[in-house]
Amino acid sequence: MQKKTNYELPILLYNNECEFCNRFKLALEKIPGTKKINMLSIHDPVVFEKYPIVNFADCSEVIHLIDQNNRVHIGPEVATFLIAEFPGVKKFSWVLESGIGKKAVNIFYEFAEKRKESISKNCPNCR
Repeated sequence: MQKKTNYELPILLYNNECEFCNRFKLALEKIPGTKKINMLSIHDPVVFEKYPIVNFADCSEVIHLIDQNNRVHIGPEVATFLIAEFPGVKKFSWVLESGIGKKAVNIFYEFAEKRKESISKNCPNCR
């Protein structure tokens, strides 16, 4: 029996045809608290019908998350949102309010993007 897709917010949009994105999704699912985030493929057209505030072209370029308030988080903002939402990490979310904390998240995100680009070169679905 096929699992019914949950389109309730928050939604993390990822490319299920990308090896890097799938690995990220699987790793994220192992972290306590992430079950409340619905992870949906950018290849599901219903997502863009239900949430016209995002589009396939943009979501295929960079990770997007729509939060409970219909706010769209893009790129490093997704990492910031996820860090603040995890129960074990939430108590440290005040660090993200500082310039140094934001810079650290941006550096981590840039590193992840470079790694994704490296993997994407060899991924037939990402070219």
